[in-house]
Amino acid sequence: PFAMRAKPVDPEGWAAPSVREPGVVGLGKFDPARAFDGYTVYTPIAPGYPIRLIDMQGNTVHEWHLRTAELQRPREDGLSLAPGEKIPIAYPRVLPDGSLLLVLGVPPFYTPWGMGIVKLDKDSNLVWKYLRQAHHDLDTSPAGHIYGLTHSVVYEPWPGLERIQTPFIDDQVVELDANGKEIRIASVLEAIQKSPYEALLQFARTERAKGDLINVK
Repeated sequence: PFAMRAKPVDPEGWAAPSVREPGVVGLGKFDPARAFDGYTVYTPIAPGYPIRLIDMQGNTVHEWHLRTAELQRPREDGLSLAPGEKIPIAYPRVLPDGSLLLVLGVPPFYTPWGMGIVKLDKDSNLVWKYLRQAHHDLDTSPAGHIYGLTHSVVYEPWPGLERIQTPFIDDQVVELDANGKEIRIASVLEAIQKSPYEALLQFARTERAKGDLINVK
């Protein structure tokens, strides 16, 4: 067993820590017989700490830092960040050249939840940002394209679902090119309507999950 003590980064120009007191973080137990050899990348629960790549013994191999000041600008979807809020980061993807893809969130009591996707190079420089309501996860294709999940707020009656009171959220899948440029967005709600599972939408209710029709929580 081992533990690593995370140190907050310099608050000048970097994300400041937002925890009550620094704690010990890391892996609590390691059984070599039950683990595959390799590296693990993880993001901290509290913003202001580095994103770390660790080996099987918990040693830090590499770190990235996210400068949140570069993100405090109007978003492409017209919504603004809540002033003074920290930006949770999660779902990292390390690329072969050492660059890093990250999903940005907002505090969980906000809806829609997502804020965007960013790419950092190996030295933590911001390569590009996609500041729409991307959230929760992403993946990459062999061609280098990026697939993420997004939210869109629907204000007008939805064809075929006019009984559902607006506004509500349409979940979507977005495809970006390697430079973070949007290629297309596919509506999950529309895909369900055109599938054999359309009948399931009769159970959709805006009062569930803050207007997120297909969120089953």
